[in-house]
Amino acid sequence: TTLFRSAFFGAYFLISRVEIYQLQDRLREKEYILAPGVLDFTPASPQSVPDSYVHDAVSDFISTLGNVNSSNITEQYQSLKRFMSDPFQIQFDADTFDWVHQVKAEDLAQILKINEKKITSNDKGVFHVVAFGRADYYVGGDYLGHEDQVIELNLTLVPPEANKRWYLQITGLSWNKLENFKAKKRINQNEGQNDEKN
Repeated sequence: TTLFRSAFFGAYFLISRVEIYQLQDRLREKEYILAPGVLDFTPASPQSVPDSYVHDAVSDFISTLGNVNSSNITEQYQSLKRFMSDPFQIQFDADTFDWVHQVKAEDLAQILKINEKKITSNDKGVFHVVAFGRADYYVGGDYLGHEDQVIELNLTLVPPEANKRWYLQITGLSWNKLENFKAKKRINQNEGQNDEKN
């Protein structure tokens, strides 16, 4: 009987240790490293991503997108594409093809200043960004004028990769004139009201 009890408790102990180990593995699947330096890794779950980290990453992405000229636009966009999902990289190339060629052909430069950012998120590490800013345009060093713009970004928290400062992946990106953004918003609101009536 004593031998049986010892064997039973030994088996129970082993089973409980295996269950705890598996649970720890599952919890670790939800953790990501959120730090720019290799020596400063900080584990965090999607529910506890520091606001400052997301804001800094967004500022970096938008600066790379919006501050371009004829000599750096290809390099800037290649740098930004490192943080995009594979399907979106193809979409981004198609969306920016004409703009890249125009900047190079006409010796254009764009300087973008962000005035306001709105960032919303859910508990799954998905973020939606709406940034309002002003783009100033130059040609050959001469000032052309400015345009109020709205940049929208969809970001997803991803596991870390070597040589990547940010562990946020861009899954969607669009930029429009402010008036076009407002018009689109009005249309969406009207459609939502119509759906409620129906």
